[in-house]
Amino acid sequence: MEPGPKGAVWKWALAIIATICGLILWRCGAGVFRGRSESGKAVLRFHEELNGGRYREIWQQSDGEFRRVTKEPEFRDFLEAVHTKLGNARSASLNAIAFEGTTDGTLLHAVYKTQFDQDSATEVFIWKTRGDSLKLWRYNVEAKTFVIERERGTLNPASP
Repeated sequence: MEPGPKGAVWKWALAIIATICGLILWRCGAGVFRGRSESGKAVLRFHEELNGGRYREIWQQSDGEFRRVTKEPEFRDFLEAVHTKLGNARSASLNAIAFEGTTDGTLLHAVYKTQFDQDSATEVFIWKTRGDSLKLWRYNVEAKTFVIERERGTLNPASP
């Protein structure tokens, strides 16, 4: 018994669907690979500027929404405290990456394990994609040094 025209249509439909699914998966994989690469470059630049005390540059290069809700003096004080307590960033390795689609663009969440002079820390960078570049949308850092001082009640970010 030979397959009729109905069987051929199903085979073509399945082939087309499989091709489309393959292209979607390929694009997603390429996006993750590109996101990892771009995030790595942005984190390297962030750490170079942090190590050099160029906090204003970090703030100026961040996303407009970030600058709207985070005033420059507060952000500068925060980064100075991080730099004073932890020292220079020495190395960073990506632990996790995720993408979030919003009505205003795509957010890339990247979690790094970073070794500083004084302690290791977990840094969370949320980048907003702007064309081919990433703009800092949110930043958080957590280190054992901060937790111990918080528990002792001696957390004073500005003190050495």
